[in-house]
Amino acid sequence: MLAGQSPPVRQTKKRGIDLAKHYRQAFEYWTRLVPNRPRYVVLCNFDEFWVFDFETQMDAPVDLLKLAELPQRWGPLAFLFARPETPVFQFDHEQVTRAAADLLATLYNHLVGRGSEPALAQRFVLQSLMCLFAEDIGLLDKYFFARLLDDCTTPEQSFDLIGALFVEMNTPGKNAAAFDWRYVRPEIFGTIFEHLLGSTQRHAFGAHFTSPVDTMKIVGPTIVAPWREQIESAKTLKRLEELLARLENFRVLDPACGSGNVLYIAYRELKRLEARIYKRMGEFASRNAAQRPFGFVTSKNFHGMDIQPFAVEPAKVTMTLAHKLAIDELHVNENALPLDNLDANFSVGDALVQADGTRPAWPKVDVIIGNPPFIGTKLLKPLLGADYVNAVRRAYPEVPGMADYCDWFRRAHDHLPPCTAQDPVAGRASLVGTENIRNSASRIGGLDAICADGTIIDAVDNQPWSGEANVHVSIANWVKTQEPALLPKTRRLWFKTAQRGAKDYDLDCREVAQINSALSDAVDLGKAAILECNRKPQRVFQGVTPGHASFVLDAASSAALGAGDSKSRELIYPYIIGDEILSGASGQTRFIPDFEQRNIIEAQAYPAAFAHVQTTVLPARQAATEAGKDAAGNIRSHHKAFLDRWWQLSWGRADMVAQLAKPPRYLACSRVTKRPIFAFINAAVRPGDALQVFAFADNYSFGILQSSTHWQWFVAKCSKLTERLRYTPESVFDTFPWPQAPSEKQIDAIAAAGREIRRIRSAALANLSGGLRALYRTLDQPGKNPLRDAHVALDAAVLAAYGFSAKADLLEQLLALNTQVAQRLSDLQPVTAPGIPACYSKPEALLSGDCLGATPNGQ
Repeated sequence: MLAGQSPPVRQTKKRGIDLAKHYRQAFEYWTRLVPNRPRYVVLCNFDEFWVFDFETQMDAPVDLLKLAELPQRWGPLAFLFARPETPVFQFDHEQVTRAAADLLATLYNHLVGRGSEPALAQRFVLQSLMCLFAEDIGLLDKYFFARLLDDCTTPEQSFDLIGALFVEMNTPGKNAAAFDWRYVRPEIFGTIFEHLLGSTQRHAFGAHFTSPVDTMKIVGPTIVAPWREQIESAKTLKRLEELLARLENFRVLDPACGSGNVLYIAYRELKRLEARIYKRMGEFASRNAAQRPFGFVTSKNFHGMDIQPFAVEPAKVTMTLAHKLAIDELHVNENALPLDNLDANFSVGDALVQADGTRPAWPKVDVIIGNPPFIGTKLLKPLLGADYVNAVRRAYPEVPGMADYCDWFRRAHDHLPPCTAQDPVAGRASLVGTENIRNSASRIGGLDAICADGTIIDAVDNQPWSGEANVHVSIANWVKTQEPALLPKTRRLWFKTAQRGAKDYDLDCREVAQINSALSDAVDLGKAAILECNRKPQRVFQGVTPGHASFVLDAASSAALGAGDSKSRELIYPYIIGDEILSGASGQTRFIPDFEQRNIIEAQAYPAAFAHVQTTVLPARQAATEAGKDAAGNIRSHHKAFLDRWWQLSWGRADMVAQLAKPPRYLACSRVTKRPIFAFINAAVRPGDALQVFAFADNYSFGILQSSTHWQWFVAKCSKLTERLRYTPESVFDTFPWPQAPSEKQIDAIAAAGREIRRIRSAALANLSGGLRALYRTLDQPGKNPLRDAHVALDAAVLAAYGFSAKADLLEQLLALNTQVAQRLSDLQPVTAPGIPACYSKPEALLSGDCLGATPNGQ
């Protein structure tokens, strides 16, 4: 095996066995080999070897090797050598598909470049694609289309033979005709082809597509598993006939179908299930399944919607080809012609909201699957436009306004029929979404509603997505019922494990009793109450956002600006960003002039600072305002607000500045992080907007926030950004209960443990490059570590202050305390709020002077 890879799966069958019949068994075995799943699977019957690479090619082996060929052609099995070598395969369908898509996309781009209408050019290329496939899969005579192209030597002949558009035919089209299109994979061709249209810069080998293995995480639990359970548990021929009739009318919808790759795989799996029903019918002597008609499931069982016309047309072609390919795979006596007309099954349009603001009609279906667009809430308006986002919000008022683009989940669930004992295969759905569908407003708008009367049966907590670069997703498979008899006895939860060897990531899974709307089997913190004692007075803030690079000065520019202008020096503050905390910066490298809430007349009392901003910031904001006008020439409110107060920071956080003016220091951590590392910062330093700021100056509060108790609550309640965690005060801090009755001794112990952590950090940073980030990475390594020991001591002190048991589930205990505190607040009874408890007799003893900071005002 290659370095970093697990040994391949090897299945040996007796001589003469048809290995094609054992593909499914091998694939399902491979899928369960987590987290150390091997790259390759080898099937052998003593005459030949079938080599599979399921990560790239699910349905066909990457090579077939006869035993007699082995001495001369050992490349496909090179990964089995004592010193493994990279294997060489002859049936790399992905490579062939990318090359084919590249050729046809080049043809399309050439046609458009010559003046053809894009829609006509696309139709021509797709018709050519159908002809090329038809030649190689037996729907047209071999070389018929290729010879037709060769005959097109003049425009007149082209018009007569294949239509006027063939005047534009050029060499890439003829090269495409020479391809063996049997090896092109329809389920990924459309995505790659769509990616290339209209672009001369992109290349097929850089296009992303959703891998079939990832697509099976959608199709498998929602379609294949429930149908297979019904088929295998059928005890009578009558029941099998009922299932066959039900399959004929089984309808599947992808409301954002793109080029049809998810529907294609769903079609393929349904045809295999259909074949399995017929095989089981053959077990009954009274009937001969081979003589029964085959063809209940057609491409008309599937429906697709998409806003992009250039996606829907390839989707229809993909589904049309699926029929013939299924016939060839299953060796069934079924007519490949005539081809299905899918115009009524696939529609172009927005599946969420129509131009008049209403919800569009969806077809009546049994199952909804798909990979709809996943866009975070902060990118919705920049990418889709404010008018569209507002229209979606009005059409789906039940989805919170701060949610991600997760309306698909709510709409799909509402549209599903219920899953019943009479129809157990219906009322199911599987969708891919941002990993933030597990959190905050996105969770409320989607998975919370689903779990109110449905059940999540299979989920991927978090994984990088093959369909897009640098995107992490979650996948939820659910059933619209909570009836135990209709649900699997256990659920399957997939989660990402640490990178191993050459792999980018690995997934593991576990069988669990339940999966909550956070896509977790841990205690469900979704019902944790907002605690008013945590919200008022406000103690947690986001740092300031300058809004223009010229607000940020280096040390030399700051000194020059304040030279000879003592007034301007009064409002020049040190400025620190999130990365500087982790890198160990002093807070003395960046400065900002902060006019706070001063009006333009008051601001001119600081001449040097005002002149700097007037010269550098004002022109930029004027230009942005002009460029941002809408079609009617109206200034957008966003730009108008900034221009009206151009001398001020974009978001100066006046409430935060007022709070930080009181104590000598404050706490902060990076808002997006893998591990929250808290640090004290001098109150004279302005925190940047990448920092989460906590208005606490005492060592006891530091200890509570830096403890694993707060860390575990944070991980369970925060929102996620790829692999990193985002500190969201509303869900994390506002619900986090502090110890309610700590003794003075326990408070002192926490404060002392917190000081010890900072002492160790400070001493280590004097001799370690890379700052706190590098220091905390040492905790991931084995061996005795004084920083680890200090954190263990802090965690023990915090647990004692809470009165929690180390043997019980920490989150369950915290949730119970949250409920108790919320009830006491409701009953107007006293509670212990965040910060130093009111009963503590010597609060000044909890203060110390250590902090990141700078000379006030940059002097």
